Amino acid sequence: MSECVQEHLIDGNDSGAANDLHLIGCAQRELGQYESALESFKQARALFKKLKEVINVARCDQKIAHCLTALGDAEGALVAAQKSLDVFVTAHDHRRETYSLFELGKAQHFSTGKDISIFACGHMVWNAIQAGVQLEEKGISVEVINIHTIKPLDEAAVIASLQKTRCAVTAEEHNIIGGLGDSIAQVAAKHCPVPIEYVGTKDTFGESGTPAQLLKKYGLDVPDIVAAAERALKRKG
Repeated sequence: MSECVQEHLIDGNDSGAANDLHLIGCAQRELGQYESALESFKQARALFKKLKEVINVARCDQKIAHCLTALGDAEGALVAAQKSLDVFVTAHDHRRETYSLFELGKAQHFSTGKDISIFACGHMVWNAIQAGVQLEEKGISVEVINIHTIKPLDEAAVIASLQKTRCAVTAEEHNIIGGLGDSIAQVAAKHCPVPIEYVGTKDTFGESGTPAQLLKKYGLDVPDIVAAAERALKRKG
């Protein structure tokens, strides 16, 4: 397993390395190897923190607290447990706020912009947000919209965004045929024809692997969304 961690780090896949280190720590903890498990969880935590995956950081803190308890460090365990609790309380408050704003068939705007629209659904919303941050750093104003229900589709929100930005990217963990991309394209064709690039699987069979590996293999990762946005902007002229 440690070889897999090194391979991920060499490839620049911090997410894969972090998940492997977390699994190693869990195995070591089950075997009673608490000091080794503690080191694995700390390394995983550092990578998750770098990736800004706060929930996974908190999960590592939970397991660090358990290991410290087993090793007799009650004070250290209390500190780690409190860190975890603080994250989960904040996250749950944010979720309650988000879900209270949820309305069936109504898109959610995570950022507003004037240069390009990124319509995303499911897991790809987070990748779209990250891509938006990278594009903003390049001076590109990005509108990221969560299309959480494709049927009913919030056509009004789609049209308003397309009329403003004049180009778009769709991002989905789905075949680009018959999903979010097609739905957005139909609305655009009727009301506001603009350049659109599609991030999704290219009508191919799925394979097995970790989430990070599959996102990379099928072109669904953050860099793929950034590249698609740059293509759309180029077509827009």
